[in-house]
Amino acid sequence: MNIKHHFQVDNIPDSMREYDQWVCWKYYSDKNNGRDRRRKVPLNPRTGRFAKVTDGNTWTSLDQAVESAIENPLHCHGIGFVFTEDDPFVGVDLDDCRNPVTGHLYPWGQEVVDRLGSYAEVSPSETGLKAIVTSDALIPSRRRSNPGLEVYRSSRFFTITGDIAGVHSETSDATDALRWIHQRYFPDPVPSTADEFPESKSMVARDEQVVNKALSARNGSKFRGLWNGEAQANEGNQSEADLSLCRLLAFWCGPCHQQVDRLFRQSGLFRSKWDEKHYSSGATYGMETIRKAILAQGNVFYRWPVHARSQ
Repeated sequence: MNIKHHFQVDNIPDSMREYDQWVCWKYYSDKNNGRDRRRKVPLNPRTGRFAKVTDGNTWTSLDQAVESAIENPLHCHGIGFVFTEDDPFVGVDLDDCRNPVTGHLYPWGQEVVDRLGSYAEVSPSETGLKAIVTSDALIPSRRRSNPGLEVYRSSRFFTITGDIAGVHSETSDATDALRWIHQRYFPDPVPSTADEFPESKSMVARDEQVVNKALSARNGSKFRGLWNGEAQANEGNQSEADLSLCRLLAFWCGPCHQQVDRLFRQSGLFRSKWDEKHYSSGATYGMETIRKAILAQGNVFYRWPVHARSQ
């Protein structure tokens, strides 16, 4: 396997350096349908073992990640940054948008980069780019296969090379550009407020029915732990625990924002942060968490009996 190790630490944006959300990474080969597939996996810079994008205990400072990568060149192929709900960053991954010989971007990639107007760098393969922007708006993570465009808000890590592409050496707010990307490349509507989940059309069971059903389900022990306020199942990550409980509630409640919110407030995970406004639209942390939980379910919701509410 021919691997090129490179990362230019001095070029990493100052805005990212203050966050202890850094990992190392290596290529890992496995077989998929008989074909070799090479993917990048995050490593804990302290231990050299696999890191988790949902476990802050497996991340470190930038300095420690760099030191580990330099000291273990055969085991670490580079450094990376983990996106979370608690930082302002959004990552935009553009695959196969660049000629690795000439360095020229294909028209669609150039348009995206120009609109973002933020820090962008060449990916390790040299055939793609990774742009990192900031935004306090409701920006969901999305993926598209053609062209190879992905947007990530949290629970994802990006390899970081510091090989700047373009003229921007620092991250910038790109809220308008991110909205354009979603409209241009992900045209399906994405609900963003509680008003778009009307209770009169969604609520199909009473609150106590939902809780009792969730507690008696096959994964009832997980629900019970989260309902009682335990975050251990999510490596102690409170935000991930909030989202996990909301996803379980969304499965039983259906796409009913109001009922999920009402039930979450009865759980042991509820805290004042739930009602804090974290976004320029005026949405609260709780609103966004529920929105993501409902979207993550797709159309997979429990089918209650027709007259469940009256029972």
